[in-house]
Amino acid sequence: MEACYRSCLAIAQSEQFSRVASPAIATGIYGFPSEIAGRIALTAVTRHLAGHDFPEQVIFICFDLATLQAYEVALAQ
Repeated sequence: MEACYRSCLAIAQSEQFSRVASPAIATGIYGFPSEIAGRIALTAVTRHLAGHDFPEQVIFICFDLATLQAYEVALAQ
């Protein structure tokens, strides 16, 4: 999952996309725990943004309230 974020962010960097949006990967039909997915997503994005100019903004798409709350908890940590 983290590799997916890294690949997408690398494309955004090389194409100089100012914004990208990402779904909560694997948390829907595949049932991956939102809490873990949020930590993975935010760690990968934070690491990328610390060393690159693009994208300038990353938008996470959360499919339900539970996923949103899991991502908010991960963001607060």
